[in-house]
Amino acid sequence: MPIIPLSCPFCGGSLQVNSEHDAAVCAFCGKPFVIKDAIVNNYIQNVTNIHAETVNVFAETDFEIESGVLKRYRGESPHVTVPDHVKVIGERAFKDLLIESILLPDSVKEIRSFAFSGCKDLTQVNIPAGVTSIGESAFQGCTGLTSVTIPDSVMTIGIRAFASCTSLRSVIIPDSVTTIGANAFWDCTGLTSVTIPGNVTSIDIAVFADCTGLTSVTIPGSVTSIGEHAFEGCTGLTSVTIPDSVKEIGGGAFHGCGQIAEIQCSNWYTLCGAVCAFNPGSPGMAIVASHYKDMCPYCGSWDLTVFGKCRKCGHKKNA
Repeated sequence: MPIIPLSCPFCGGSLQVNSEHDAAVCAFCGKPFVIKDAIVNNYIQNVTNIHAETVNVFAETDFEIESGVLKRYRGESPHVTVPDHVKVIGERAFKDLLIESILLPDSVKEIRSFAFSGCKDLTQVNIPAGVTSIGESAFQGCTGLTSVTIPDSVMTIGIRAFASCTSLRSVIIPDSVTTIGANAFWDCTGLTSVTIPGNVTSIDIAVFADCTGLTSVTIPGSVTSIGEHAFEGCTGLTSVTIPDSVKEIGGGAFHGCGQIAEIQCSNWYTLCGAVCAFNPGSPGMAIVASHYKDMCPYCGSWDLTVFGKCRKCGHKKNA
């Protein structure tokens, strides 16, 4: 493309623009101008019908930006500051690049699918207040990312959004979030704590699967269902509290959580699902439930003798 250097006729900022385009918007002051006039005499004519949303902007050669969407970063610096007028971090904009830090402006409202996927050297990122959605696999495989703060404006965390962020230690998910996609935090092996917000009604499939560092989880009273394999392979879990609001637990939801010693739950329907969701026969597992006096806590069988011994697995209920 015929990219040329140019000074903004309003603020004098140094720009790189496509000379074949009719107009551009300054990345520094945000004002639109006619490229031809700016080239000829660095003077702006009376233009009132040009807006940032309707023109292609090439403010700097490091960034490919179209109509407020950052399409791709082409710079060499590992420390990136995104221009102020960018509204959307586009799909694969930084995918697999060797960047270490990223500073996003407050103008950003959306982070799309695979935006930072595979950025293994990325250690920190600010998600601006105002971002409403984090797309599918947006940060998947960012193995150097140690912490992330999700602002109150975010409502949706996409499928596999933070999957395999193995250095991630803690995540605070704000109450604004209503949807956490399947596998969103899958394989975050360094994750030791997570706060599930009170507006989430469903924990999707394998959301926290293979988070081997998690030691305990409290599910809020807003949740009505726990999806299949939701916490499968969380080998560090020692206790689980399931609220009465939960009516359904998917198969294998806690499969492979062999360290769980106690399940806190009082809902009859929940425990019916939990028998299948947990590993029956986990050593020492005690199910604390007021309505399950006649169920074997080891294998889930109802075939108990009058002395509380299970005919199926041989364990004594209160042993």
